[in-house]
Amino acid sequence: MTTQPEQDRLHHLLDRLRRGVILPAEAEQLAGHVGELEQQLKDQAATDQVASRASQVITAMGADIRVARAERDRYWTAWQSARIRVTDARAEVTRLIAAPEVDRRSLHAQHVAALTDAYPDLRHTADHIANLILGVRDEHVRELEQRVAELTAGQCTHQPTP
Repeated sequence: MTTQPEQDRLHHLLDRLRRGVILPAEAEQLAGHVGELEQQLKDQAATDQVASRASQVITAMGADIRVARAERDRYWTAWQSARIRVTDARAEVTRLIAAPEVDRRSLHAQHVAALTDAYPDLRHTADHIANLILGVRDEHVRELEQRVAELTAGQCTHQPTP
């Protein structure tokens, strides 16, 4: 930027140019001042471009940060959900297999008794039906054990059965 005395000199030279009485030496001085002003304008334009680009980069970085935070939150929620599912599955497996074999026999007897009480004509097949019911229970326990192992290892491929 030019100082006040330089601006005054520049205005004096411009005034002489407009009136058509400028001397060749003064014209050279004026041309020098004009060249300096042109360079200042170019520098200002370059600075404006850099500032504009920096603003764009900062805005893009802000968007990237928001996306990264959202993704981090999504993974955190999924991880917490997986931990809860593992805990729930472990509790379910523990609940289902905690009873000793005697309880399995007791369950079998309870199923046979319930079937024969409800449907007396099924008396001959009640034992087989009770075994089928307990077989489904045992398969469910095996699936839960597998799911707990997969969830614990972090590689759950098990799809829930509808």
